[in-house]
Amino acid sequence: MASQTTLYYAAGTCAQAVLIALYEADAQFTLKTLSFADNEQRSPEYLSINPKGRVPALATERGVLTETPALLLYVAGVVA
Repeated sequence: MASQTTLYYAAGTCAQAVLIALYEADAQFTLKTLSFADNEQRSPEYLSINPKGRVPALATERGVLTETPALLLYVAGVVA
Protein backbone atom coordinates (compact mmCIF):
# COMPACT_ATOMS: atom_id res chain seq x y z
CA MET A 1 0.00 0.00 0.00
CA ALA A 2 1.37 3.36 -0.98
CA SER A 3 2.68 5.67 1.70
CA GLN A 4 0.37 8.40 0.41
CA THR A 5 -2.57 6.48 1.88
CA THR A 6 -4.23 8.41 4.69
CA LEU A 7 -6.86 7.12 7.10
CA TYR A 8 -9.13 9.73 8.64
CA TYR A 9 -10.19 8.25 11.94
CA ALA A 10 -12.06 9.05 15.14
CA ALA A 11 -11.85 6.95 18.29
CA GLY A 12 -14.93 4.95 19.24
CA THR A 13 -16.29 4.74 15.69
CA CYS A 14 -16.49 2.03 13.04
CA ALA A 15 -13.22 3.47 11.71
CA GLN A 16 -11.56 1.22 14.31
CA ALA A 17 -12.11 -1.80 12.04
CA VAL A 18 -10.23 -0.15 9.19
CA LEU A 19 -7.41 0.94 11.49
CA ILE A 20 -7.02 -2.63 12.77
CA ALA A 21 -7.05 -4.00 9.21
CA LEU A 22 -4.33 -1.58 8.14
CA TYR A 23 -2.16 -2.47 11.14
CA GLU A 24 -2.73 -6.22 10.65
CA ALA A 25 -1.77 -5.87 6.99
CA ASP A 26 1.41 -4.04 8.03
CA ALA A 27 0.41 -1.30 5.61
CA GLN A 28 2.20 2.01 5.36
CA PHE A 29 -0.27 4.82 5.93
CA THR A 30 -0.72 8.15 7.63
CA LEU A 31 -3.27 8.36 10.44
CA LYS A 32 -5.24 11.58 10.85
CA THR A 33 -7.32 11.53 14.02
CA LEU A 34 -10.37 13.78 14.04
CA SER A 35 -11.85 15.13 17.25
CA PHE A 36 -15.62 14.93 17.39
CA ALA A 37 -15.49 17.08 20.53
CA ASP A 38 -13.96 19.85 18.41
CA ASN A 39 -16.35 19.09 15.51
CA GLU A 40 -13.39 18.49 13.17
CA GLN A 41 -15.49 16.19 10.99
CA ARG A 42 -17.42 19.32 9.94
CA SER A 43 -14.36 21.43 9.12
CA PRO A 44 -14.06 22.71 5.54
CA GLU A 45 -10.79 20.78 5.21
CA TYR A 46 -12.39 17.44 6.10
CA LEU A 47 -15.61 18.13 4.17
CA SER A 48 -13.44 18.53 1.06
CA ILE A 49 -12.30 14.93 1.67
CA ASN A 50 -15.67 13.50 2.71
CA PRO A 51 -18.65 15.78 2.06
CA LYS A 52 -20.78 13.55 4.31
CA GLY A 53 -18.63 14.56 7.27
CA ARG A 54 -18.36 10.99 8.51
CA VAL A 55 -15.46 8.72 9.36
CA PRO A 56 -13.71 6.67 8.24
CA ALA A 57 -12.33 8.02 5.02
CA LEU A 58 -9.34 6.52 3.25
CA ALA A 59 -7.50 8.77 0.82
CA THR A 60 -5.50 6.73 -1.71
CA GLU A 61 -3.62 7.41 -4.90
CA ARG A 62 -6.82 6.39 -6.73
CA GLY A 63 -9.24 8.58 -4.80
CA VAL A 64 -11.14 8.63 -1.52
CA LEU A 65 -13.20 5.78 -0.08
CA THR A 66 -15.77 6.66 2.57
CA GLU A 67 -17.72 3.52 3.48
CA THR A 68 -16.26 1.01 5.95
CA PRO A 69 -17.01 -2.14 3.87
CA ALA A 70 -15.37 -0.54 0.82
CA LEU A 71 -12.34 0.46 2.87
CA LEU A 72 -11.95 -3.06 4.26
CA LEU A 73 -12.22 -4.58 0.77
CA TYR A 74 -9.62 -2.12 -0.49
CA VAL A 75 -7.19 -3.01 2.29
CA ALA A 76 -7.73 -6.75 1.70
CA GLY A 77 -7.36 -6.40 -2.07
CA VAL A 78 -4.24 -4.25 -2.06
CA VAL A 79 -2.39 -6.31 0.52
CA ALA A 80 -3.50 -9.76 -0.69
